[in-house]
Amino acid sequence: MKLVLTFIRMFVAGVFVSVFLTVLLFPMAVYAEKAYIWPQGVMGEFSYEWWQYADFESFPCWDKGELVPTYASSAGVFCGGVAVIQESVSLTNLYVISDVGGLDITGGEVTVSHTEVGNGFHGGGKLSSGGHLSVSGGTLNSCVYVCSDGVLTQGGGTITGTVVLGDDPSSSITGGQFKMTGGTLDTSALAVLNEGEATIGGTSQAKVCGDLNVMGQSSLLKLKENAQLQAKTFNIHYQGTVEIYDSATIKACDGSDTGVFLHNESSTLNIFSPVEIHLQYLGFMDDNEGGGMPTYNAPDGTVVRLSQALAISSLVDGTGLGNTEFVFEDNTTSKWLHNCSSEDRGCVAEGFDANNALKKVSVGNTNEEGLTLKLSDYDGSYHVHYIEEIYLSPNSTIDVGLGKLYYKRLTMSSGASIVGYLCQVDVPVTHQLGEAPNPLWGGVLSCNPNPVPDGETSLCTAVPNDHYQVVDFGGDCGGTRNGDTYTTNAITAFCTVSVDFLRTYVLIVNGGTGSGEYEAGKVINVAAGAPLQGKVFDKWIGQTAHLANPDSANTTVTMLEEDVTVTATYKDTPVEQYTLTVVSGTGGGLYEAGQVVGIAAAPPAQGKVFDKWIGQTAYVANVTSANTTVTMPEGDVTVTATYRNLLTVYVSSGDCGGLSPCYHTIGEAVSGVQDKALIKVAAEVFLGDTTVDAGKTLTIEWGYDPSFISNTGVTEVEGVFTARDKTVICSGTIRAK
Repeated sequence: MKLVLTFIRMFVAGVFVSVFLTVLLFPMAVYAEKAYIWPQGVMGEFSYEWWQYADFESFPCWDKGELVPTYASSAGVFCGGVAVIQESVSLTNLYVISDVGGLDITGGEVTVSHTEVGNGFHGGGKLSSGGHLSVSGGTLNSCVYVCSDGVLTQGGGTITGTVVLGDDPSSSITGGQFKMTGGTLDTSALAVLNEGEATIGGTSQAKVCGDLNVMGQSSLLKLKENAQLQAKTFNIHYQGTVEIYDSATIKACDGSDTGVFLHNESSTLNIFSPVEIHLQYLGFMDDNEGGGMPTYNAPDGTVVRLSQALAISSLVDGTGLGNTEFVFEDNTTSKWLHNCSSEDRGCVAEGFDANNALKKVSVGNTNEEGLTLKLSDYDGSYHVHYIEEIYLSPNSTIDVGLGKLYYKRLTMSSGASIVGYLCQVDVPVTHQLGEAPNPLWGGVLSCNPNPVPDGETSLCTAVPNDHYQVVDFGGDCGGTRNGDTYTTNAITAFCTVSVDFLRTYVLIVNGGTGSGEYEAGKVINVAAGAPLQGKVFDKWIGQTAHLANPDSANTTVTMLEEDVTVTATYKDTPVEQYTLTVVSGTGGGLYEAGQVVGIAAAPPAQGKVFDKWIGQTAYVANVTSANTTVTMPEGDVTVTATYRNLLTVYVSSGDCGGLSPCYHTIGEAVSGVQDKALIKVAAEVFLGDTTVDAGKTLTIEWGYDPSFISNTGVTEVEGVFTARDKTVICSGTIRAK
C-alpha cells in the first residue's frame, strides 16, 4: 500500500499556506498505471462507451501535461477530441491537456471526486486553440486549475470549487484564462496568479466566499460592465492588476460591503469610467516586501463610498487619489482615515505635491448625519493629511487626533465640528481652462499652466493623433496661434480653448511625386518619375479610380475617405515606325526607317499590262518593274502601280482577216511593235531567217486561223528562228519546216 497525502494551496492574507484536506490510501497496483482517455479526434456527446482504458504513458498528450500526477486511476483525459456532456458524470480526476482537446458541459452534473487543486484543469497550445473546458449549463463540482494557456469559459450553469489561474510567482508554470459571461461561480477561493487572466461580465454572478487573490507577473482580473462579484476579502498582490468598468459591483458574500487591499510590489487597481463603488474598506498597504508602490488610477468623478476605513500606508502612484471623492457613511460603525505615508511640509500649497493628497473627503451625506471620522490609528498616533476639499454633514465630526489636517476648501453643515489641528492653505487665485479637442479622438490638447494664475496667459499645445492634423484653434479665451500651439490672452475667469482636428488620409505615390497626408476631397497633383534609359511611361496601377487619367504621367488624385496607393509603371521605348502605302499592290504596312520592303503590283486586268510605279518613286528600286523594293525613309511613303492597254498585232501572208495592224513577217512585227505587245501569228509557213532581239518584252501566240479566232493550228518556219531577251511564247505551236 502507498500513502498519498492530498492538499490544496491557498492564500491567507496574501501568503501561501498548505492546508491538508484528505488522506487517501491507494493500492500499489493503481500507481502510474492506467486511465480513461477520450479518443483522438472524436467530437460529440459524451458516452462511457467511448472511453479507452490505456497506459498513461501511451497517451498522445503525455508530453503536454507537465502537471499530470503519477497516479491517474479512473481519471478522465481529454487531449485529442471534444466531448459534450449533457447528463451526470462522475470522475476521479479530470484532465484537458491538448490544444485539440476539450470538454463542453451543457447539462447534467459533472462531479470530480478528487479534491486536489492540481487535479483540475490543464491546457496546452495557444490561447486561441488551447485545451478548453466550457460550462454553458448544468453543474461542475470540481476544483479547477487553469494553466499553460488553457481556457475555462462559462456562459451559464454553475461551477463550484476553487478556481486557480496560473501558478505562484516562484513556479515556471504560467498562463490560463477564465472567461465568464453568464451563469454562477460559487467557490471558496479564486486565485489569479502568474500571467493568469480572469474576465467576469455579462449576466454572470461570481461568489467567492473566501479570499480572492490577484498576484504575480501580468496577472489580471477584469470586472466588466454589469459584473457582479461577491468576495469576503479582495487582495491585489505582487504585480497583480484589477480593472473595474462601469456598472460593476463588488459585495461581500452576505450582501454587505467588502474590502479591497492593494499590497505593494506594483499592485494595480484601474477604474475606467466614473463610477460609484461601495466598500467596507480600501487599503493601500506597505507590506515591506520590497519593490514598487501600489498604483491606483481612476477618472475624475469617481466616488468610493466607505462604510469603515481608508488606510494608506504607502505612497500611491497613479491618478486615483487626486480624482476620487471618498464618502464615509453608515453611522452604525466607526470610521477611520489612516494616512501614515504623508510628510509634514507645512500649511503651503507645495505640501500637496507627491504626498498622497486626497481630492475630496465627505463625512456623511444628505441622508446621514452625526458621523465621526478619526484621522489617526486606534492608538491616536500622529498623522498628516492633505485634503483638497472637505465636506461635513450636519452634526458630523472629524477627529484629527495628534496629527494635522491641511485643506484648501471646507464646507461644514450645522452642528458639524473638527477637533484638532487644521490649517487652510493659502491658495492663489487661479482659473481653470477648459480643453476641448474636436473630435476627441483626433488628438490631445493640453494647456500649461492649467489652472492659470489670475491675469496670466497659458500656452496650449495640440498634438494630433496619427492621420489627423490641426485645422484651427478657437474657444472664448482669445489668443494667438503659432503652428500647433496657441497662447491665450490674460485669463481672469474660466474659459475654454478648443482645437479642431481634421482626419487625413495617406496618399502613396510609388515611382513618382505627390505622396503625403491629405483631407478628403482634396485634389493632388501627381507625376511619374523620369523613366530610365530605354523606357517610357506606360500607365498608373493601383487605386486608379481616384485618378483623373491613369494613362497620363502627369495627372491628379482626388482623395476620398480612405488611404490611396498608386504606382507608375513603365515599358520599353517603342521603335519609330512609318507607313508604307502600296496602291494596287502588296507590301504596305508599318516599317522602321532604312528597312527594305518588297512590293508587287497587283495582276493586271484583262487587256491591261503593268506600266510603272508612280508616287514617291525616289525610294523605289525599279519603277518599271512590277516586282521591286522600297527603302523606307524617316517618313510615310505612298506608291501606286499603273497599267496601260495591251497592244495586239497580227502576222499573216494575207490581210489578217481585216484586223490591224497587220504584218506579213514575224521580223516586221517584232521590229514594229512597242514593248509588252502581244503578237498573234497565223498557222502558215514563213520563209527566211527570223531573230527576235528587240530588247523588248513580247508575248507571241502561234497557230491562229485566218480570222484569228482560235490558235489550234501550227505555225511553220522555213529557216532559222532565234528568240532572245524576254520573248514569251504564251500559247500555240511552232515548228521548223
